[in-house]
Amino acid sequence: MFGERALKTPLHGVGHIPPDVAEIEAAICRLEWFYRSALIYRYQRHMDWKEIGEKFGKGWRAGRKIVTEAEDLVQKNLHDVGQSCIKRQTRKLSLQVS
Repeated sequence: MFGERALKTPLHGVGHIPPDVAEIEAAICRLEWFYRSALIYRYQRHMDWKEIGEKFGKGWRAGRKIVTEAEDLVQKNLHDVGQSCIKRQTRKLSLQVS
């Protein structure tokens, strides 16, 4: 998800953010600053693992681990949002059918 979008030009014009991009941004904004910073270092500043690790006072393996954990948390946030939307919709439909 992150790698394929990171180096491409924007898919939207000024003032318009597609819903899927807005969902990902919202999921990233829900992260602690520590993980948000790691994603910024990796995907906006194009730092390698060693540079990211150094930013956090650690080695390259720690840099890779932090970014991987941040990506996993974003995926979890997106999944949780999707599940809550499905549950809400299911309840709404069950009320209408009854």
